[in-house]
Amino acid sequence: MYAIMQQLFVMIVTATFKFGKRQIQIRRIAHMSPEKREQWREQELGKLHARAVQQANRTRDEDLLKRGLTRADYIRRLEFVMCGDRERIMPQLLLEGMDLRGLDLSTVKRGGIIQEHIERVLGDRYTKLPTGLKAPDAWASM
Repeated sequence: MYAIMQQLFVMIVTATFKFGKRQIQIRRIAHMSPEKREQWREQELGKLHARAVQQANRTRDEDLLKRGLTRADYIRRLEFVMCGDRERIMPQLLLEGMDLRGLDLSTVKRGGIIQEHIERVLGDRYTKLPTGLKAPDAWASM
């Protein structure tokens, strides 16, 4: 019983620390000048792109072909999913203007992707979304 309580205590302290750290980062970003915020955004998008490329490179061409994806589309898809990750700081800033035109996201597990994220990205009538998410009206004219 003591071991369980000790584990629970450690989990609570860890979660509280992570929450506090996240809040500090959010405040720091929110108080940045527009120029600094854009620099931060570009750095974060660069890191995301590198992670997406790294993950995509672990996928064989045959597997991508079976899914009907090009490597470039798979990387764009991974970037979108990584931006919507619940652990990501300020995902709305990262998603703003992201180009998802023509991507099939219908098989992406919803997880951290919410309607608000979809409203911030560029898409068109060929962009397929997961069940439960609605394409913005502007996409119909693109």
